[in-house]
Amino acid sequence: MEKHKQPTYKYCIVPECKNTIRNAPDKVFFLVPRGIEIRRQWCKIIKRDRISPSTPLYCCEDHFNVEEDTDNYIQYKIMTQIKQKVILRLKKGILPHKFQCQNDTELQPPPKRKGSLKRKHQEIIEEASSTPHANESDNVLIITKSSLNNHLEADSSSSCYIQTIEDNETKNICEPGCSPSFYNVYDKKISITQPSVSSSSFESEMSSDLSCIEGDSDKDTQFKKEMHRCMLIAIEKNPKMLIGLPKRSYYLIRLLSENIPLPTADILITLKKLKLNESFSILALQFGYTQSKISEIFFKSIPLLSEKMKELIVWPTPTEISKNLPSPFRARCSNVVSIIDCLEIQIEKPTNAVNQSQYEKCNTMKYLISCTPDGLVNFVSVGYSGEATDIMLIEESGFLERLPPNTAVLVDRGFNGISHLLQKKDCTVKRLPSKSIGVKNVNLLKRIASLRLHIERILERLRQFHMLLPHACIDHDLVPVIDDVILVACGLINTQYILLKK
Repeated sequence: MEKHKQPTYKYCIVPECKNTIRNAPDKVFFLVPRGIEIRRQWCKIIKRDRISPSTPLYCCEDHFNVEEDTDNYIQYKIMTQIKQKVILRLKKGILPHKFQCQNDTELQPPPKRKGSLKRKHQEIIEEASSTPHANESDNVLIITKSSLNNHLEADSSSSCYIQTIEDNETKNICEPGCSPSFYNVYDKKISITQPSVSSSSFESEMSSDLSCIEGDSDKDTQFKKEMHRCMLIAIEKNPKMLIGLPKRSYYLIRLLSENIPLPTADILITLKKLKLNESFSILALQFGYTQSKISEIFFKSIPLLSEKMKELIVWPTPTEISKNLPSPFRARCSNVVSIIDCLEIQIEKPTNAVNQSQYEKCNTMKYLISCTPDGLVNFVSVGYSGEATDIMLIEESGFLERLPPNTAVLVDRGFNGISHLLQKKDCTVKRLPSKSIGVKNVNLLKRIASLRLHIERILERLRQFHMLLPHACIDHDLVPVIDDVILVACGLINTQYILLKK
């Protein structure tokens, strides 16, 4: 009887990475290229000692951007869906560049040797023992009654107890340790007449206190102004990272502030909250406002912004879509004008269970998103509860009213039972074949799956706004404005770089 071949045990060679084929069987382990020079580069980038140039070693997918660093990612994803084995290959010259497992990337200094520490300790002891002790000729600080009386005469403002030393009984201190000599110290109460307090002196003290308070207030105000100014400069230098708007489209901020009754700072605060989902307290610190003021700005600004940003979400005519149709669509999908999918966002658990999503297994808001073949968002529905079906979204969202006749819609295999709805508009449905397909339909599966990746990329761009992450768990106070947040995010996506060229 033929024995089954044992699978190769694989582990990640990156230091501090614990992934192996046993504890992470779903991860991809890339074979480290063989060769002295290439492996020397790998060892340098992953901070590892030299390794054998010919031994088979592996590095897990956590240290790469799998979609961009591999040659056959689309083929691998398609063949994985139909449970066929394909080896994912790294592009030539790609090195690991993600090291989240390595918390401390700086090299630590070697520990000090005990012998060296002992020698230094002995040198300190010898140096201290060779230092001469204080003698009687050394200067010693002595407080006498005469000097004390002179000081008290100069400043007599209150009565106090002072410890004095008689002149004739004061002796020099010879050693810093316990001295065998005894010193007679007398406690003596010195009574000093208390002068009358004048109103002018009281007013001067109050004025000095007020000046200190005003100074602190001025410093606080200056700090807030400086934080506000620095944050505006940072956003202007890197708007894509902080507010989700490309630098080439930053002029839209000026156009928005000119067309809606909002200051530029309020627009930036709202977009930064949408992009990074920072708390109102953090935004208050960054912009020099109070937390309540930031909350007021956000809830006031987001409806006004969505009213303007939805003008960037347009549905081109079939002629315009055909002019900008990418090459992969021209062969068999030239009449496709829309690629649709659903976006679900987790919200806090309400008392009403109608928002429970069977797909996400949590309480969600559900949206129907449509894009053109070249990656332009052309339709966004309002939010529905998590239990809403795909047919319900297409029927009630107004998507059919926007769909031109005699066109086609590219959908996922999960959209079942919508063909009769589109036939009323003389439209057709193009979807992935069922999982039980023959060998002849593999090419069709590959083709349609590669075309559907465009809507997946749109959803991925939406997820870059942290308020729209799958499990961001939107606060129940923010649920009423989520529709506006989606519109603003889709409008910003349409200002970013195109997904693919013609």
